[in-house]
Order: sequence, then structure tokens, then C-alpha cells
Amino acid sequence: MIDNFCLKRRHLKKKKKKKKKKKKKKKKKKKKKKKKEEEEKEKEKKKKKKKKKKKKKKKKKKKKKKRRRRRRRRRRRRRRRRRRRRRRRRVEC
Repeated sequence: MIDNFCLKRRHLKKKKKKKKKKKKKKKKKKKKKKKKEEEEKEKEKKKKKKKKKKKKKKKKKKKKKKRRRRRRRRRRRRRRRRRRRRRRRRVEC
């Protein structure tokens, strides 16, 4: 049996504090030349307007092949042989 004292001792043990990991601050990249960015955006908008919608192609359904399942049953027969040994005791006269 475990001593009562031992049981109490477990609860008395102080838990170790986990150290918190410091998060690294990400540096923000400064935006350079706002004018160029604005121009690019405008160009992209124009391109988007010009693009025509593509027709979606219909997918052909694949025929599923039927699988034949073969079941094999194996029967194992175990034969147990019991050997009885009879010991003859020598009787001293």
C-alpha cells in the first residue's frame, strides 16, 4: 500500500512554469512609388474587361467497371494428439 504521506506529497509538488516564446515582429515593407502601382492596377482592370468568358466543356462520365469478387474459404483442421504416459512404479518387495 502507498503511504498516505506519499499521496499527499504528489500534490505538494510545484509545477514547473513553461517559458513563453517571444514572437518576432515582422517588418513591414514600405510601398515605393505609389503612382506606378496605380497605373498597373488600371491596366489590369482594362485587361479584365477585355477578357471573354470561356465556355465550359462538359465532362464525359466514365463507366464504372464491375469487379468480380472471389471469396476463398480456407478450412483448417487441427488434430490434437494427446499422449498419455503411464509411469510404472517399481515396487520393492
